[in-house]
Formats: sequence, C-alpha cells, structure tokens
Amino acid sequence: MATPIPPVSTPLGQYLAKNGRFPAVSLQIKPIDPSRKSVEFVQFEEYSFQNSVIVPVDAFSFKLRNPTAPGSLYDLVKDGDIAILKANGQIIATGLIDTVNIGTDPDQGEVISISGRTLVAQLEDQSTVNDVDDPIWGNSLTIDSVVNALVQSTRINYYRLQQTPAGSYLFATEPGESKLSALMRFLEPLNLLAWMDPDGTLVVGRPDMGADALGTFIMDRNNRQSNCLSIQANYSATQIPNVIIPVWTGQETVQSRVSPEQRILNAAAGPSRLFGFDHRVPKCVVVSTPSGADPQSLSQANQITVAGSNILQAYAKREIARANVHEIGVQVNVQGHYNSNLQPLIADTCYNVNYPRAGLNEKMYLHTVGYSLSVGQGQRTSLSFCRLGSIVADVAVKSQKASSSKKQVSG
Repeated sequence: MATPIPPVSTPLGQYLAKNGRFPAVSLQIKPIDPSRKSVEFVQFEEYSFQNSVIVPVDAFSFKLRNPTAPGSLYDLVKDGDIAILKANGQIIATGLIDTVNIGTDPDQGEVISISGRTLVAQLEDQSTVNDVDDPIWGNSLTIDSVVNALVQSTRINYYRLQQTPAGSYLFATEPGESKLSALMRFLEPLNLLAWMDPDGTLVVGRPDMGADALGTFIMDRNNRQSNCLSIQANYSATQIPNVIIPVWTGQETVQSRVSPEQRILNAAAGPSRLFGFDHRVPKCVVVSTPSGADPQSLSQANQITVAGSNILQAYAKREIARANVHEIGVQVNVQGHYNSNLQPLIADTCYNVNYPRAGLNEKMYLHTVGYSLSVGQGQRTSLSFCRLGSIVADVAVKSQKASSSKKQVSG
C-alpha cells in the first residue's frame, strides 16, 4: 500500500511539498557531569521511544552507527545522562540513560546502542525510606505535598496536577517499598494516574479527555480517503462486566440482603448492547471497611473520603472505567511523528477517528504513542486510542479549562 500523502492545504502537506521529507528528529544528550558538553545527534540507524498515560515508566532505545566524533565515544554518551528527543525542534520525549553499549565489527563498523527509561524511573529505583528520605507515618497530606515529598532527591525537577481533587488524604511509607509503588497506592483510590510529559514533567491526575480534537485520522474506503498507513479497531466487549454488584463483606453469601439499587449497569455502548440481548456478564465486588493502620488500609480510608457515603457505587464505577478501556481499542500507524497541523503526536490528547468500515466516527482519547525509526521505513508513529470516559472513574469528558501549570520541586 502506498504511503498516504497529506493534502497540500495542511501545514504538514505544505512542509512536505516544500522540503520533500518530514521535519528532522534530533537526540540531545545532556551529561550528568557539568564539565562535559551537551551533544546532539541527527542521524540514527534506528530508535524507539514510547509515551503512555497508562504505563508510568516508559522505555526508549537508540542506535547510532559510525559517529564522526574523535576520541572516546563514551565521553559523548554515558549512563546517567539525560536523553531528549526532539521533533521539528519540539520535545516529544525525555528519558534517563540506563545502559550504553559501544561496539565495532566488520559488518556494521562502530555502533553506539543507548537504552533507558523516562525520568519517573527514578521513583521506581528509589526506596521511600533511605538515607535522605524519612518515613511518613500516616500523615494527612495534600496531593501536592505527597508528590513533592516523593520526588525529593530524584532528578525530576517539575510536576503538575491535572483534575485532582482538593483536600488532604492519609499517606504513609514503609521501608523496602519503592517510591513509585507508594505513589500508585496513594493515587489508586483517588482515581488518579501518574505519567510523564514529553519535557520530563511528572503529571499526576486524570486523562484530559475533555480537550478539543487536534485532528482526524481517516481510513474511508468508499470516498477513497486516508491519512494513515494502517488502522485497526478491536471490539472486545463480551468479557467486560455489564452489571457490577458491589457488596459489603458479609453480604456476599446472602443474595436477599443486597438491595437492587446497589446494582450498577455499564453504560458503555458495547456492554450495554450485549446486556440488551440478555448476554449477562455480572461481577461482584466485595468491599470492606479498613480496620488497620498500615499504608494499604490508609489508602482504603482515602477511598471512603473521596466516595463519601456512597462508597459501594464508587467501587463499581472504578471497576467499570478500568474494564471499558478494552471495549474498543483503535491502533493507528502513520508515517512521521506529526499531525496535519505539523504538531508532534503526543499522548494525553484527543483526535477524531473516522473508520467507516469498522463503524467508527467519533472523538477518541490517545493514551499511548510509540515513536520508531529504521533505515528501511523511516519515521513511524503508532497511536493507541480508547473511548472517552474510560481508564479511571470520574474523568471529565467535557472541557476542563483550569489545568494546573507545572511546579518546581521544593526541597
């Protein structure tokens, strides 16, 4: 299949018509040692880099062949350095280099292979209790305070909150656990996620599903229109619960004690369609009142604080939102790393997806972006979409103008 050519009327189409290729991609290496100079690469054998809202820690890899710089190649790139990938001069991903492999052979010549993870990996690698971070003993803290406390002594310099609830919640740390596991335990009952912005800012909050669509990806056979290499729509609603029955511990063995209003139906199109044809996928969620003072019990207590008196329905909504991610998954592959407006494709954005053969023409949420390059294929971007209103409960699907700006970590 031939590569779709963007219309010349679009900024991307105008750029391609003028230059004959996609905007350049560059890799900037910022050394951890201030005595070393930054270096920038613009020619690659291959690379892959992922940015996801669902997965906190993303991985990247680069391969450079026959660099022309003199001297030791290890002086150019070292483990611990920061890798910044730019598309058309705009940052699309930032990571921490974990490994550097330098080799020479008769077939490939000199090759530098670089791999690493996004900066949130520091939360994965560090323990909550260490030589500079003291334990937190069940304190009542704001989300701001928890995030700021956990990113201390890491190389994450900025964070921002997005659609987070106000108030203070219980939080505790314990020796041996990672900072990331402590953060995710704290965020889970609050219906929040943690991921990284392209510039290395830690984001804590809910997906921005109320944002305006930044463009349209189309694969229309009848009108012979397409601006993507390939598209797949995967419908899989049969295993998604269409009836959630949250019950208190002790109710699970006595059906007559469960009041009808405790039952919650899944309103998503796929599960509700199956329910209408008497295809039942009921799920029972057992809820208990926390009775301990350990960190996990404190998180459960936070769930009661967020849910108020209707904690059973809150648990049901969380289960529904998580399951509905798989109701329909759309995978789009495009040439280059840009939309029609010449903006880099990044996660936590919305696009219209028009794929008539799969019955799709709606705004969808872009939760994962994968960038890749190879000598044979050039720049490619893989986009993973889900329907609005999934992933976490209580996510806003209408515009939320009050989005917090990034804040510097205070020590």
